[in-house]
Amino acid sequence: GNLGYHVFLDCGDTCNDCSSSGSGDVTGDGNVDVLDIVAIVTAILGDGFQDECSEASGDVTGDGSVDVLDIVAIVTAILGGRTDIDDASSANLIKGENSLTLETDGYIGGIQMTLRHGPEFYIELTTEAMVADYKTDGNKTILVIVVPESKELFTYKGDFEIVDMIVANSEGRIDVNVINTPLEFRLNTTYPNPFNPITNINFTLPFESEITLEVYDMQGRVVEVLVNGIMQPGFHSITWNADNQASGVYFVKMLSGEYISTQKLMLLK
Repeated sequence: GNLGYHVFLDCGDTCNDCSSSGSGDVTGDGNVDVLDIVAIVTAILGDGFQDECSEASGDVTGDGSVDVLDIVAIVTAILGGRTDIDDASSANLIKGENSLTLETDGYIGGIQMTLRHGPEFYIELTTEAMVADYKTDGNKTILVIVVPESKELFTYKGDFEIVDMIVANSEGRIDVNVINTPLEFRLNTTYPNPFNPITNINFTLPFESEITLEVYDMQGRVVEVLVNGIMQPGFHSITWNADNQASGVYFVKMLSGEYISTQKLMLLK
């Protein structure tokens, strides 16, 4: 497994001083391996380094700080570069009802996050990674996941917000689009209402769903089919232009699986 990979540093007696800065040999045992990764993860989570030389060794990227980017550099050296899969160029981070998933177009070397949450927050990290660990202190949790092998990063109970985040491929940080997925189906308030002749119909989907959104008149006849098909999870807004309809009362009906909701609309011309 990955635990067996290591790189031997031929640094002689100089490894006992800070001349090994940026080498990645945080443990000072002459090897750069998963033990050094674990030591850096432990330091990031708040326990710090053994001494200044260990911290200096952990700054592999030479940017003056030790974080998941240094871990990724060590992993890349250990694995000898990626040949089986291309680096991810971007990612979507999807916050669902009880899980956080990462959709990417390639390899992810590491993830580091700081979360802010309430006292009842609970988290369980994926076990499908080279290293995955976290530490909670009051209303703050710091987590590090190295080489995740599953889309689901963690499950949780409660709610949280991401206050800081690094997602990296084998080369460095990449752009991430955070998508907050609604928790339930809902036909939200239409605005404006009354309207003339355009209004916006807003609704939410907690997961990919087949949805029908139709407008009926007072006689129960369908006068407009706004949506009929599969839509992605998220917050949606559909515009209805009723310019070819007469003034009066209408009803918009949302149907998705077992969810049915109807809302009254007033067209005033």
